[in-house]
Amino acid sequence: MYKYRIYGMTFETDIELCECEKADDCERVDVIVRQSDLQDMVDEIGDREKAIAEQLQPDEPLPSKYTKKDKETYSSYIVGMIYVRIIGDSIIEYRAVRDTNDIVFHQWLLCYAMTLALIRRHEIILHCAGLLIPNSDDTILVCGDSGAGKSTVSNALLNKGLLFVSDDSVRVATVDGEAKVYGSCMQRRLCEDVVESGRYDKSVLEHFEENNKKKWVVNMGSEYYGGVPHTLKSIFFLSLKQTGDPAIKEVCGAQKITQIMRCLYKIGAYKDEGLTTELFMKFTAIAKDVRVFIIERPEDKMTVEAITKMIIDKAEETA
Repeated sequence: MYKYRIYGMTFETDIELCECEKADDCERVDVIVRQSDLQDMVDEIGDREKAIAEQLQPDEPLPSKYTKKDKETYSSYIVGMIYVRIIGDSIIEYRAVRDTNDIVFHQWLLCYAMTLALIRRHEIILHCAGLLIPNSDDTILVCGDSGAGKSTVSNALLNKGLLFVSDDSVRVATVDGEAKVYGSCMQRRLCEDVVESGRYDKSVLEHFEENNKKKWVVNMGSEYYGGVPHTLKSIFFLSLKQTGDPAIKEVCGAQKITQIMRCLYKIGAYKDEGLTTELFMKFTAIAKDVRVFIIERPEDKMTVEAITKMIIDKAEETA
């Protein structure tokens, strides 16, 4: 068995995951990830697929995901990838459909299965890039609508000297009244333009496809700063508009909570669990001292330099 750390929590698994930070053998385990037969789940989903197929037209596709939730378990099947059953909030059982050494399988196990387990624990996982301000403990998060440029902007900020905390998601928790950020894993997933502008050697990088686009994987190693918690100072949400110049506005009051909730990772799983009083109180505590900004950027021109300057200026304001 192997022990790793993700989102500031320790999990034990029977698969070696080089993209994760290793945990000490003496650390208390929060989540157990283990292989299981799950034959009852396989049979049930097979019957569901058959019933659905009989009702579809010849050109209609079968679903790509099946989920089922009851009081004690949350079950999910990603077609062609993985069967997952989460028991309570601390045990993940899986049955792999493809090679467990496959980088894409690792993505689903870490980014999907682990996140589902933490959502069941009422933890807050946000879909964003996490960046640390040099020579400080201050972290900013870059979130955004699909296609708004989160990856491009976060990469530009790294090129300007900010430090890597997390690529795609973070856990945010309140510790002694202060919002703290915990990174996910040491891996950066780079789109093609970032790989080419950074002059990475594609031949030595693993890659996979996401939404019909290739992503290359870089292990940040000693340049990973997400293994310990850092203070959350600001959240920047990127949004698209048709034309004009980029504009930034600060969100205040109760709107901060609404905006932070828009950044939730795997929001469908949160909806399945329901917005509990505990979760709402956590959002309220996070929003209390964290500044939240919306940056609108035009679709019709390149504005990365202007946006990164806006973010750095506001980050320096809150330091």
